[in-house]
Amino acid sequence: MNVFEENLKTAMIQSEYALVLKKRKTNTQYQQFEREYHQLFDQIRGLLEPEHRGLMLELEDLGNALSCMENDWIYQQGVRDCITLLRKVRLL
Repeated sequence: MNVFEENLKTAMIQSEYALVLKKRKTNTQYQQFEREYHQLFDQIRGLLEPEHRGLMLELEDLGNALSCMENDWIYQQGVRDCITLLRKVRLL
């Protein structure tokens, strides 16, 4: 990856996280889903024997890693699509 691509990716990631942080604070539907998620997670974790509870955290970490990868792919494709559109309408 060249310097421009690295800088572009860094800028995209910073933009993604800024948007997510803002939406977490302001989107009531997100906040409701988050509460339900944590309640269910804690309920399932409580059903496990103490020596197996760490598995839930490992599962959550892997799920988060997969979601992050998918979100990056989607965002990058959106940028490509935007550039393609700008070229088609001769603004770029």
